[in-house]
Amino acid sequence: MRDLTVKMVELANSYRQAGNTTSAQAALQMAVNMGNYFGSADMPPVKRAFGFAIELAALGAMDSTSPYGPDGKTVKDQLDYIAGEKAANLELIKQLDSIYPKATPQDMITFLDRAKLFGDKAAMEWLKQKYGQK
Repeated sequence: MRDLTVKMVELANSYRQAGNTTSAQAALQMAVNMGNYFGSADMPPVKRAFGFAIELAALGAMDSTSPYGPDGKTVKDQLDYIAGEKAANLELIKQLDSIYPKATPQDMITFLDRAKLFGDKAAMEWLKQKYGQK
């Protein structure tokens, strides 16, 4: 996937050099969409980190002042948002590394059930609330 992202950015650059900005934007948008898929909140933290990296690579190849999305944001606004999400994701992973060994077997089963029902992030937040304050 990393190689695919690099190739998509290279493709966009070659389109841009040839003067075809529409195709360049389309190639970058495909990479952003792929990053969004892997970076969604219901993905495990490792896949979210992977999604953030993909999206950052694609957005980094865009003009940071250009519009992004329907709500008037810029590419820079989206880059800042992803940086914040990435930091929160890494902090959650770091906290859970110290929590997992404390969790009872029953709580780990509940954690896995919650992950299936509500997504990994919600399950991790539950585990963090249960054990993080002790």
